[in-house]
Amino acid sequence: MKSPALFLYAMIAVSAAAWLAHVLVCRAREKSLRQLAAQWQMSYVRGDLFNLARRLRGHFPVEGIHDLRVVDLIYGSEGERHRCIFTAEYTCVGQPQPRRRARVACVWEAREAESGGRITPQLAPADLGLLEQYRHFAPPGSCKPA
Repeated sequence: MKSPALFLYAMIAVSAAAWLAHVLVCRAREKSLRQLAAQWQMSYVRGDLFNLARRLRGHFPVEGIHDLRVVDLIYGSEGERHRCIFTAEYTCVGQPQPRRRARVACVWEAREAESGGRITPQLAPADLGLLEQYRHFAPPGSCKPA
């Protein structure tokens, strides 16, 4: 009789440990991105503040994507343009086994852009780590760590 209860408690402990590890990793990534945004004199927000996922639908430079989601947005203005650097999470459905992927992308938009205007993101190289992908889009004149 103790065996099922012990198994249940073990599964609860493993689930709690996995959740805690996930929270700690997310907080560390968010802290790094906030520091990067501050260094670049830009702002950071965790969610899709400008409805980019909806606006990028059909204009994303990867074929066969589904369920596009924008997270970890760094944004600011440069002259007459707005700049947004973000993580694009999406599912590739054109492969034998669909998988969820994450790539950092950057879009520029004129300050006086019409709402609903077409924007096409530029993607960071996929062989870089996530933080390095953000650094790939460092604003001109910022210090890029080696």
